[in-house]
Amino acid sequence: MKNINKILIAFIAVLAVSCTADDVADRPVISSVETPELIAPASGAEYNLLEIDADKDADRFVWTAAEYSDAVAINYTLLIDVKDGDFTNAQTLATTLSTIEAPVTVKALNAAALALGAEPGVPLLFDIKVK
Repeated sequence: MKNINKILIAFIAVLAVSCTADDVADRPVISSVETPELIAPASGAEYNLLEIDADKDADRFVWTAAEYSDAVAINYTLLIDVKDGDFTNAQTLATTLSTIEAPVTVKALNAAALALGAEPGVPLLFDIKVK
C-alpha cells in the first residue's frame, strides 16, 4: 500500500511538472496574408464529360499561392459545388501539398458533378474554389 501511494505521488508530481502552460503561450501565431485565387482555366469553361475519355484530364486547374506571415507547408483543396452554392456539400476534386496546380480527370469531374445532382446529358453550372 505504501508503494502504491509513493508511485501515485511521483506520477502526479511528474504530471504537474510536465504540463506547463509555457509551451502553449510560446506558440507562434500564423496569419493569412494572401488567399489563393483560381487563375486557370478561364471562367465559364465548358466540359463535355464522355465515358470514353474517363482517364484523360478534363483540365489542369492552377491557382495563386497562399501567403502566410511565416513559412508553412500549405495543403490546398480544390472544391466544386453547384452554381451559387455555399460549399457546405462541396465535392473535393483534388488535394495538394504546397503545389499550386492539379490536373482533374474526366472521371473525377463527372463523379463530383453526379454527386452534386447533375443529370447525364443536361448542362449544369458549377463553382470551383481553392481552400
